[in-house]
Amino acid sequence: MKKWNFLVILRPLRPEMLTEGATPEEISIVSRHFQYYSDLVASGRALLVGRTQENTAETLGLAIITATGSDEAYAIANADPAVSSNVMSAEIRPYSVAIFAH
Repeated sequence: MKKWNFLVILRPLRPEMLTEGATPEEISIVSRHFQYYSDLVASGRALLVGRTQENTAETLGLAIITATGSDEAYAIANADPAVSSNVMSAEIRPYSVAIFAH
């Protein structure tokens, strides 16, 4: 089955988590979020994962994932503990890597 790339744009739902500090619950959830994406990379289902480095309300995370279609891409994004726990929102967009440096 053909796989497609999707861009996942993650944003904190409570910007104060970054500007003022995370609660113990948020710290735990973000730790599980990091492990979730680490597992996706290890299994080949995510190509890259990262975030902007400022701690402001504009901070966002990005991931490029592979999926068989948009339904699967949404399922992957929504299974992220940070998304399912309402710590982050996820926006999904079809994405094509045009140029890549090895």
